[in-house]
Order: sequence, then C-alpha cells, then structure tokens
Amino acid sequence: MERIMVDVVKSEQDYALHLDGRVAVTPGGRALRSPSLRLMELLVRDACESAPDRLAAQSLLETQLDEAEPAPAVLRQALLQALTLDPLVARKFPGQTAAASAGVWLEDDVPPMFLQYGGLVEAFAKAVAYLLEHGLAEYPAVQQDFVHFSNALAAVLEGMSPAWLAALARLQARHAVGLVLPLLLVTDSLSPSEYAALAVSQGTCTAAAAMQRYQILRQDAWTVREFLHTAPVLQRPSLRALIARGESYHLEFKSTLRCNLHTGKHDAAITHAALKSLAGFLNSGGGVLLLGVRDDGSIQGIEADGFPNLDRFGLHFWQTVEAGLGGGVCPFVETHFESLDGGTVCMVSCMESPRPVFLHAKSGEDEFYIRVGGSSRRLGVRDALEYISLHFKKD
Repeated sequence: MERIMVDVVKSEQDYALHLDGRVAVTPGGRALRSPSLRLMELLVRDACESAPDRLAAQSLLETQLDEAEPAPAVLRQALLQALTLDPLVARKFPGQTAAASAGVWLEDDVPPMFLQYGGLVEAFAKAVAYLLEHGLAEYPAVQQDFVHFSNALAAVLEGMSPAWLAALARLQARHAVGLVLPLLLVTDSLSPSEYAALAVSQGTCTAAAAMQRYQILRQDAWTVREFLHTAPVLQRPSLRALIARGESYHLEFKSTLRCNLHTGKHDAAITHAALKSLAGFLNSGGGVLLLGVRDDGSIQGIEADGFPNLDRFGLHFWQTVEAGLGGGVCPFVETHFESLDGGTVCMVSCMESPRPVFLHAKSGEDEFYIRVGGSSRRLGVRDALEYISLHFKKD
C-alpha cells in the first residue's frame, strides 16, 4: 500500500491540510483550509482510519467549501426538497407530501436496539419542540399543516452555518432519510445511536441487514458530531442582519462587559450577566453574544467599558472567561470586532461544549446555566445533574 504523508500547515489566517507536501484540494478545486486547528487535526486522524464504507470528515469539509459556502441558498433549497420526500413527515402529514409513509418491519425478530420508546412519533415531537422553543413556529399549526412546518424548517436552515448545512446535506444524501432526522442529530436532539436506530426503523429489511446499516449510520453520525464540534463556530452574517433577528435561544445582546451604565462604574454583576449568557450557550447548543448592543438592538459600543484599545478589551475579556468559566472553554469560544453606527461591537460566538460548563461565582459557588427561550437560566443541583446526565451522556 502506498504511504502518504499527511500534515497540517499554519498560515497567517488559517490551517491547511497537506498531502505529500502539497495543499489538499476539494473536488471543486478549493484548498482544504479552516481557521480551526481542531478540525484539521480531526481530518488527519480520520485519514489514518479511513474505510470505504464510512463517512469521512474530509467529505463534510469538502461539501462545506464547495457547496455550503459559495451557494448556501441552493443547498438550503435542496434540503427543503428532501423534506417533501421525508417518510417521517409523510407519516405526520399524509397526502400533503410526495413521500411514502415510513415502512414497517417484515420480520418478527426485530433487534431490541431498534425499539425506541415513542419511536418516530417522539422524533417528530422533538422537531416540533425545537421549532416552538426557537420561536419559529406557531402551535397547533406546526403539527397540522405541512406548509407551516416546512416554512419553520426553512427559517431554521436560514440561520445555520455552512458547517451545519454541509452536515445535513451529506447525511440526507448518504442515508436517504429525509431532513428531520439529520436535523435532530445536528441540533443534539438525538444521540448517534438514536439517530441510527430511528433511520433504520424507517426501512423494511432483514434483521441482519438492519444491524449492518445501523452500525454504518451510527459511525457516520459520530463523525458528523465530531466535525461540528471542531468546525469554526458560526458563519458571520452581517452584524446589522444579525441584530435585526432580535434576541433568541441562540442570540443575546449586552450593552457592556463591565460598565454599569446607570452608575458609570465597573460592576461585577454586569460581568456576571455576560458570563451567564456564555455558560448557557456552551451548555445548550451554542450561540452568539453581542457585547455593545442594547436590548432594543441599538448600538451602545464597547467603548463604554473604558478600555484604551481593542487589544486591552480582548485581554480583559479572555481573562474574565478563564477566571469565570475555566480555560477549558476557550477552544469553543471565538471573538470578532465590528464597527456599526459609530460604535464597536464584540461578537462572541460559542460552540456547544462537549463537557458541562460551570460559572464560578464570586460567592465561591459553581453555577450551572442553560438556555431557556431568549435567556440563560440557572438550574438547581438536582435539575443540573439530570440535565448533565441526559445531555452530556456518552453513547
């Protein structure tokens, strides 16, 4: 077998995958690059374990670079077309889509792992809950009308990063399971094993074939999870467009990082509020905190915090994050500065952390926060333990 030298090389702005000393390229001719070193290291590890029947992390990045970044609207439209062929959706909206309803098992010896409590009905309920939680649908229309459900999913896709769109596209194309199950996987509403079991349960095949398909789908789902946990956090839409969306499950505004605008003085409570938001995002699927934006969407500007320049602001921000949330969260947080309407906004993007994140309060307590609607809510000890056991469980 021919041996290939695989390496990651750093440039001024990002990292590139090199094969035998040359930059690796996508099928579309784009260099395999990313600002995320963790993602490029994943590609190297993945290349060492490549197998012909498994989804490779490199193919996900290739789809992101060749399709999701240059033509996101085209990819979103293709994903919505897959929704019309989704057997799970056909089961819920009979006669309103082009798909046939999900199949049933032909054998009696169904492997126990495919017997999900609630099954496909529960999966659809998870999708509806996600849409309602993010304010993208109205009840009960989302459960009764396919057009309303489809429009709500279109709004979800509109706000997704290229990495998420690429993951959905590869899952849909490779597994032919429509859109809902891949969406539940990438939003962490289903674990890899749950995704694989539900996807297999939509088919009509022998138990042996089902087991083989389950193993492949489960491994693919884990690859997608790793890809999304290491990919750059979020795409950066224009700041004005982002603010226009308003505060939500994945977006929050804070006027300042440390200055109490009523007193004009530094206030630990203001800083604590910002850290609460970051902890909530890290524990609940990620999100963006805009520092320097008032609740009404107007620009305050981080200049109000009184730092002489952006470097000093950035240094203080990262010291604050490390002191309050721990240095282990830093790989999952990115900052970006942008000027708008005479003020500077600090865009703080958070990926979901693979481990629970606690906020170390001034009182000495460790506090646990999750996102609920458009804010971060502290959980008591019992609720936090339950959330952690369910949300961060290992497959």
